[in-house]
Amino acid sequence: MQHLPEGDQRITTSSIGEREDGTPYYEGSTYYEAPVAMDPSVLFAPWIESNHLVTDGWRSEAVFGFKRAL
Repeated sequence: MQHLPEGDQRITTSSIGEREDGTPYYEGSTYYEAPVAMDPSVLFAPWIESNHLVTDGWRSEAVFGFKRAL
């Protein structure tokens, strides 16, 4: 019987800044990786940028995938 590796990996970042035109923004991202067997892992990495001062004030994306150690 094969045992799963213990633990997972999580990295979270966030920043607050200001564009050249003075518009403030917030940006955040997370990277989460969890083993599903001895070599492969599943990963999820969302990202968002927001600015509540404008109508179209947010963008986002997410990556979902599998990765295998060589």
